[in-house]
This record gives sequence, C-alpha cells and structure tokens, in this order.
Amino acid sequence: CCDDGCFGRGRVCVPSAVGACQAAGSGSCKAGEHPRGAEGFSVPSDDAVFSTISRAKMRLLQSKWEEAGGCGWLVGAWQVQNQRVDRQFRATAHNLALDLGRTSDMIDGWHGTPEENVYSIARYGFDPGRRAGQVYGAGEYFAKDPNVSIGYARGGAFMFLCKLLLGEERVDHTWVDEAKYYVVKQRDLYVQALPAYLVQFKPACSQVSRWLAYAQPPPRAEEAGTLQHRQRGGQSACEARRDAGMAADSTRHLWLGWLAPELASATDDAIYDDVADFLRDLQVEEVLPERNGARVGAYVRVAEPLGKQDFSSLQSRRYRGKFRISVDDAQPTNPRCAGKACPRLTGPSGYCRGWNIAGHQAWQWGCPFDHPLQLRPTHNATYSLEDVPPRTAKYDEIETAFSQAAPFHDGQPRIVGVRRVVNQALQKMYEQRRNFLEQKHGFSMEKELWHGTNCKAIPELLTHGLQPPSDRAPGAACPKSGGKGLCTTLCGTECAHCREPHAWDRCHMYGLGIYLADLAQKSHRYVREPEKREVETGAGGPQRGVGAAIQGLDGEPWGRVAGEGSSVWKLESGRIAKKETEGVR
Repeated sequence: CCDDGCFGRGRVCVPSAVGACQAAGSGSCKAGEHPRGAEGFSVPSDDAVFSTISRAKMRLLQSKWEEAGGCGWLVGAWQVQNQRVDRQFRATAHNLALDLGRTSDMIDGWHGTPEENVYSIARYGFDPGRRAGQVYGAGEYFAKDPNVSIGYARGGAFMFLCKLLLGEERVDHTWVDEAKYYVVKQRDLYVQALPAYLVQFKPACSQVSRWLAYAQPPPRAEEAGTLQHRQRGGQSACEARRDAGMAADSTRHLWLGWLAPELASATDDAIYDDVADFLRDLQVEEVLPERNGARVGAYVRVAEPLGKQDFSSLQSRRYRGKFRISVDDAQPTNPRCAGKACPRLTGPSGYCRGWNIAGHQAWQWGCPFDHPLQLRPTHNATYSLEDVPPRTAKYDEIETAFSQAAPFHDGQPRIVGVRRVVNQALQKMYEQRRNFLEQKHGFSMEKELWHGTNCKAIPELLTHGLQPPSDRAPGAACPKSGGKGLCTTLCGTECAHCREPHAWDRCHMYGLGIYLADLAQKSHRYVREPEKREVETGAGGPQRGVGAAIQGLDGEPWGRVAGEGSSVWKLESGRIAKKETEGVR
C-alpha cells in the first residue's frame, strides 16, 4: 500500500499519480482511482536530476558493487532526484500489493546504457516504447551482475542501480536464471523500475562526465519545508504537551519542548547551553536532547528538587524571552501518569521505546505511562509463511547473499528452503516509517540484513517485528519469555515475572538496540535451539509444464516454459519447443 495513505484503498491509475492521465476530468478512466496531490510532480531539469552523495553512501554503493560481482573501485556515483518517477513507482507498489495480497518483493538490478540515454532515463524513467533486443521476452532488462551491464554501456562509463518491483512471476517479471537477467513487464502502465543511483565504473572525459561535475548536494528536506511545515515545533519553539504539569510534591527531572528548531542540527553541547540559559537560576546536572524529526526537546536533571511553586513559576517563564514552551515533570515514577495510556503509543507512531524499559541503566529511558498490549499496532496481528520457489529472482538473491558468507564457523551451509513472511500490520508500519524518513532526509536507502536469534522466539518476532531489547532479564516462570535461552525479556514493563535488571554478559556490546549483520555468517553465531524438520530437496521447480526448464539435445539450456500452445511449449526466451520431441534423447 502507499506509505502515506494518499492512494486510498482501491487501485489507482498510475499516470494520474503525477497528473498525466489523458482521461483526467472525463470520468472515463478505467485504470483506477485518481489520487489526491498529483500536482507539483514535474519532470526534473537536467541540472537538478542528479545530486552528489555522501562518503557513507559511496561506501555502501561500493559494497553493493562488490557483492554483485563488480570488479575494482567505482570512480563516482550520483543519486537520482526524481519525485515524479518515484511517485509512479509507489503507485505501482500500491497496486501490486492489492494484486498479490502482500507487499511486492523488491530487488536491486543494474542497467547499462549508452551515455546519450543517461539523462533521458534519469528524467523520464524507462520508456516501454523504446525497448530493443527483447531476447527473453518483452520488458525492461536488468542484470544481477554489473559486469553484464558493462557490455550494454557500449563503451560508456556509466550504469544505473535501480529498485525493481517484482510482482508476480511470469505476469509482472521474468527471471532468466541461466543469464541472471530480471525482465520487468511494466504492464498496465506500471512503473516497476526506479533509477536510484548512477554509478561511474571507469574514468571518462565524455560530455556526461563533464555535466555531472556540476552536480550539487541534494536539498535538505527540512529546508524545503516538507517535514518542517508538517510538524508542530518544526518552524518555531512552541508548547509540545498541553497537559504538562506536576502532581508530585517535588521533582529533579524535567522535560522541555519544543525548543528552537535550528537546534535539530546543533551539537548536544549547544542544546545544553540553550537549556542552561533557560534554567539560569538552577544548577543543571544533565541535559539529554530528544530529536524528533525537525523539532527538539530535552530531558533535564537538576541538582536540587523543585517544589510545586517553583515548578509553576518555571512553566510560566518565556523561552528566549518570547516563546511559551512545555515544562513537564519527567521523574521515572511520575504519579500523574499512573493508570494513563502512553500518548506515544496512541499517537501517530504507535510506538514508545519505554514500553519494555524500566530505566535500570538510564533514568530517561523508562516511561511512567501504561502500555496496554491491546494498544500496540500489532495486537492481534497474524502472519503467514509462503514458500519462495527455487530458481526465482528472490530465491536467487537470498541464496547468493547466503553463500557469499560461507563457510560458517561450524561448517559449510546449504539453503534447503526459503519462506516469505506475510504480516500486513508490520508491512504497513514499515511503509509509514520509510515515508517518514524520506520526508525528513529527502531519501531512504534500504538494505537487507541478517538476524540470528533463539528459534523459540521466532513466532513472537514474526508477529510483532524486531523490537529493541528490554533492560530486564526474563523470569523463569514467565510463560512468554522464560525457558527460551534469552538474556532479555520479550515482555513489557507490566510483566509480573520479568522484574530483575538485565546484567551484561558479553551481549549487546553496543547498547540495547537491534543487532543486524551484513553477512549471514555473523548472525548464524546467535542462532540457538534450532528446530529440526524434514524438508524436500530437489532441483526446484516443476518437472513438466509451465515453470519447467527445457534444454536441447546437445544440453544447451533453452529456458523455462512460460506458456503453451496446442502442440508447443512457449519459452521465456521467446523460443518454442515442440511437444512431440519432449523426452527425445
């Protein structure tokens, strides 16, 4: 589904997402609904379509290049800035989700092209009307291995790294296993290919390289006003909590917000100085900034307790002499919050980090509000598992990444099966988060990583997703977390069994976060108590009919069967095989 809800619940007309439907206003469009907000998505100009990238992104692209089989060092890389094609891509993802009943698989593919096509592809995307050389059927061609794409650059020095929406195999895409090609069909005016980056794989003195020398850094989303104008507190300091107050007799812990928005990009020391100036008659011991998109708050600990009168006086004080901000009691066991549902849990994010944190290690980590399980976005969520067939695009991607990490510390691994997790609640949350990051930073870069854990915890993770760990140890009598070999509980702060603080024991080396690895070999070390199952292993795919592989008498692979006629098999490669010769040796 669309990550910001602009596409509604039904199918949408993809061209209309950018105001390009020829039937707009006539009421005769049969492709789907026309979404709101289609204005303002013009074709980017030549001087704005490419932007420079950071060194961190360059390292990530170099890693992708090497993992895919690329040789040597990339000379340069640029990010494609094209909101028009991106919106059509997201509209296509929305329709594919309706077609499949789940989020479509997404994959990276390389596309080499002569240099005279570089700017055209970046500005307009891949035009189905300009296809050429359709050896493996109609569609746009992308390679798993960038060395294949180098040949299609025809002596040039550039190729695109693209995001591809796979959809349904043989309907929306074809995976040519013997050539390692992705062929995306882009039916029904779908936009399944999004040019994300342009990479330069060898030195060049061409016209394109000279133009790219003038590329500028991407505009910051906050400066463009996207997130800044949508978040209260993003343009000026203001009240963040209208119900801020104190019910206790005294407190040493405060929360202030929202502070001046320019502090969002300032150092922690600058925020400390700003807060200390506001609390100039108090001895400030600690300031812990809270950055929330384009706005900033701060947790503060003072040396001496504040009584109700002093607290009330502080609430009426103007920040920087003119702004009214919230001053709230932030003590860990705040009696004013007891019995009330956490506003973060009931807010747009549907998440509070303090739901499983008691504050054993840091006072500001805990949350004094209640976190009822029925308010979690994944409450009553269900998931299903679907087999991913061998010799398909997604299976091949996972198998390749898995085998690149071999051997493991205890032997040579072999994949015997891949299953796709379908959890609609988690998919929706992921899309919302990705949309937020795109609005905040102007882009979001995705990378698939590995996570190993105790196998007894897998059903909980597939239901509620990977959660940052708790600061408490699992209780032996806990029905959810006990007896699973875990060092931190799966439960929230309300669990009566899991009360003891988590003690560090060579785990969570870098803090209480979610640990993901770039190599399966690393995550395999954390797999505990695996479940033994009998699985069928074979060549993969049907032996006859659609999906079966056909080869000639000399052993030459002809391709897979994509359809059939009365007397022939129709192959993905465009060839045909007579049924009467089947089985001849």
